[in-house]
Amino acid sequence: MLGELTLWSDPRMSRMKLEIVILLTLAFFAFAAMPSGLGHSGDVIISYWTGIPPVIDGVISEDEWINASKTSIQLRENTGWQTPAEVFVMNDAENIYICVKVQCEHPRTVDCIIIRFDEWHDGTLTVGDENYAEVCGDGDFYDGYWDGCWRSDQHLDLEAAIGYTGKYWVAEFNIPMRSEDEQDLDVEPGAVIGFHIGFWSGSRGGAGWPDPTFSSTNPSGWADLILSATGASAELAISHMLVDPSPVIVNRYFIVSCRIDNIGDLSAYDVTATIWTPPNITYAPGEGTTHFVGRIEPGQSKTCVWSLKAVSEGTFRINVTVSGFNTEEVLRTVEFTAIDPPNSPPIAILNVDKSAVDVNETVLFNASNSYDPDGKIIYYFFDFGDGTNSGWITTPTIYHTYSSPGEYNASLIVMDDDGAESLVSGQAYILITVVPEFPSATMLTLMLTTLIATILLKKRKTKPELIS
Repeated sequence: MLGELTLWSDPRMSRMKLEIVILLTLAFFAFAAMPSGLGHSGDVIISYWTGIPPVIDGVISEDEWINASKTSIQLRENTGWQTPAEVFVMNDAENIYICVKVQCEHPRTVDCIIIRFDEWHDGTLTVGDENYAEVCGDGDFYDGYWDGCWRSDQHLDLEAAIGYTGKYWVAEFNIPMRSEDEQDLDVEPGAVIGFHIGFWSGSRGGAGWPDPTFSSTNPSGWADLILSATGASAELAISHMLVDPSPVIVNRYFIVSCRIDNIGDLSAYDVTATIWTPPNITYAPGEGTTHFVGRIEPGQSKTCVWSLKAVSEGTFRINVTVSGFNTEEVLRTVEFTAIDPPNSPPIAILNVDKSAVDVNETVLFNASNSYDPDGKIIYYFFDFGDGTNSGWITTPTIYHTYSSPGEYNASLIVMDDDGAESLVSGQAYILITVVPEFPSATMLTLMLTTLIATILLKKRKTKPELIS
């Protein structure tokens, strides 16, 4: 995103956009100046400005986090298990507000959600630098810091709450940017700090993002949290970002869709949306990175959709940014997994409009009920059983006539888009019975007339002559 940043000379450019440009430029030079080998993963979360603090109660109320940035992530454990989560982040001049929503099928009171901060943004664990906030399933929460090991602070200067709804833990935090406690954060709006999320599951063990192996001896994998500058208010929001299907199948097209909301009160915006993909993700023919979404009125929404394809297995992150003239650019990230399962063969099902016909009577062969469990059928091969066939064709129906009476075993083979052919199945065979062509009424009349004439002629020839 930084590499694509453009500075406009338009004098109408808003102070908000200027602040963001300056902020991102400073962040870029801060990243470039870091010594090599330090533990920053390259993942970025941008906090949005809010004038309305959330209620910290472990429940996501309607519109409570509407001003926050929203990022979908996968919390991973280094031996393989993972669970999806969503992170909401916003800030004002005094506090950082963070909500972490974690999928958890088997909740326990010992489950914990932990947020760690690398205040100096140096990617190392240093005394006086790092601190954390933690909340557990039993409702207890902690404020802590790094002092050669992670310690709990005796002064609870933050707010935290947790709740379980459906199959999700919801942890909400209100973390002061500055407090009188020297063990806490001491940052300003617009700062860039390190950021890590951990999840301890009593039934599965520990997981983390972006790096699952984060520990006291391996403090790698910090994401970068960019706090919003004072007064920079987002009037556009991205909600309901979706990848379908999930998981994605390698070399099959999938869609990424997002709903874009105008959450402002006064202005309509002509909105554009841009998607940022890794090299392993390609675009459908004619698809582009940037879509003009159109004008969105206050309180209204529009949906933007991209058609993409993963060319290899793995877990990928896609960023979508939206913007309108004189609005803060809004970013949202979705993470998904692409798999390459073994191909399942298609299923051939053959039907006919009639299975008993006369010689030269037309039969309709229909393969429309055939299907592929994990793709689509692209070719059909009809064998009519009389020594002829259709060859590989792309249409599921065909007509055929039989020129001789008899019984014929017709069959069907289908091929899917991975080149797999259907297996032998009773549903792919039909017995066609062809009977001799029955004479027409005219022909019957002619034959009957001929027969009668022949009989009369024979009788006349055999009648004895009368003796006079």
